[in-house]
Amino acid sequence: MVYITYAEYQSMGGSVEASAFTLLEAEARARVDRYTFGRVAAEYDRSVPYLSDLKSAMFAAIELLRNRDASGKDVSSMSNNGISVTYSQNASIESSVYDTVRLFLERHKNADGVPLCYVGVS
Repeated sequence: MVYITYAEYQSMGGSVEASAFTLLEAEARARVDRYTFGRVAAEYDRSVPYLSDLKSAMFAAIELLRNRDASGKDVSSMSNNGISVTYSQNASIESSVYDTVRLFLERHKNADGVPLCYVGVS
């Protein structure tokens, strides 16, 4: 099960190659599942009322994840010939993806009425 297909990702303006997309989608999906405590995964199908926001969250998360380098740091700018890489001094990729997922999904509830990003006991 995927939360966003490669075709949907491309139609939203995504430019990651198909070969890299599969891994990035899986990582973004795992993060969504972790940040929503499995609530999205437990009830996911193509008819959940928050489907559009879920796809937007996935797109944004994939875009954030693709902008890091192999060290896991956020790359803010890169030069090619002189091989210059500048790393972001801002929040880590983890907190950036977390904030993005919450932005799109925190106002939605699952079928039991529990907010998707609720941290307490349900």
